[in-house]
Amino acid sequence: MRCTVEIPLATAAVTEACRFVDPRSGGTESAGYIEVAGDQVYTVLHAASKPVAAVLLCGPIGAERERAYRTLVDLARAIAGAGFVAMRFDYRGIGESTGRFGDLALTDWRADIAACAAHLAAQAPGLPLALWGVRAGALLISESFQDGLGDAAMFCAPTSGREMLHDVLRRKLVADALTERSGRRASREELVQSLERGATVNVDGYPWSGRLWADAARHAMVLPPAGETRPWRVVEYRRVARSAPVAELAAQTDEHREIEAGERFWEGATAPVPRPSMLPERSVAWLRTLANRAGER
Repeated sequence: MRCTVEIPLATAAVTEACRFVDPRSGGTESAGYIEVAGDQVYTVLHAASKPVAAVLLCGPIGAERERAYRTLVDLARAIAGAGFVAMRFDYRGIGESTGRFGDLALTDWRADIAACAAHLAAQAPGLPLALWGVRAGALLISESFQDGLGDAAMFCAPTSGREMLHDVLRRKLVADALTERSGRRASREELVQSLERGATVNVDGYPWSGRLWADAARHAMVLPPAGETRPWRVVEYRRVARSAPVAELAAQTDEHREIEAGERFWEGATAPVPRPSMLPERSVAWLRTLANRAGER
């Protein structure tokens, strides 16, 4: 890839950027930082030729971000290649962004989404804005969408705050049990009790604070109401047999919901031959449907 350092003109909040050209698609990707509450949030803007809309990709947090990284990069490139400006980012305290993870919580990361949405709107003025989120990202964009942010939203593997943390804890304990380390390991109940007391617990290398635990209880996944006129869609992940007919999964799909039987990419590969994910294709197809509807108005 080719990289050149430049100062974008679109917004003064960006301190610097590095532009890449994907040798496979020829697409341009500009990496930079925007300031949020004194920290720097890392962003990557995937340009599109004659874009019809902009899409903000909101990923998971903690170790789930690391495992989902490759999928989200591929998704952003697929979306940009289909004619949509796409932007992905790292929440404060995670990945390439600055900040201390142990000082932050879901409420703070929701503010990152608002800042990134404003930045993307400045980069793609006049275009409709679609929000796309997975796991913690789906939870946080559901709140933002409810408050009026965005013209459309896709929620991938949505979860509540506490449900998500319990899920990560469960996987951590299973992984710990499989490692050959001597000494007593804390139980799930003991870890939860520590968090309830306000103590910090190391989970997959990330310091979970009592504040994160308490704040997560205030974030419940709420889907848009029946009267919501803006388009939205939920992608549910279900563990099904590899031989499950496509027609069987399609029968469980409706206007606002579809079933994905691919690998749970935020957990990492769990099978020798992961079931291929149709997520990029489905996301692009849904976005094209939105663009066609907008063009008919």
